[in-house]
Amino acid sequence: MTRFGHDVNSELMIRGQTGVHRAVNLSDLINTRKGELGLSYEKLAGRARVAGHELTGNALFNLTRREIQQYPAPNTIRAVAAALGVEVRAVLDAVDESLGFERVPVDSGASDVQAWITLTGDRTPAERQALLDFVRAKIQELDDGGEADRPGDSGR
Repeated sequence: MTRFGHDVNSELMIRGQTGVHRAVNLSDLINTRKGELGLSYEKLAGRARVAGHELTGNALFNLTRREIQQYPAPNTIRAVAAALGVEVRAVLDAVDESLGFERVPVDSGASDVQAWITLTGDRTPAERQALLDFVRAKIQELDDGGEADRPGDSGR
């Protein structure tokens, strides 16, 4: 499985308050930060609660002991990030790793990415999805040896 749209700047890196770490699964991220901070699961959860999130030490512990089958709720992801003192992106990367998603680096500063953002930024989600479906269909035509017009081809 592949998760698209992952920024190359965060590829395989997790930025915590104490430095940079290689991307790991969610259990390893929680336990590594727990050890670095020298805090119990309950005290970590307390950090999330101070930041305005709902999280218990038990819930945090369970994230380290049970294999996750799906993305945690957005509020849980934000709470775990606050508890661990890392960016939300670091928790999402760890969840991706836990679920077995392959990271595909994308340079969000690349001109083609910027062009896509500029062209679709004011579109509705449904319109963006329709455009993406169209592009995917054209790519499939090209991959299948079809007659789709290739960018830069003139007079074909």
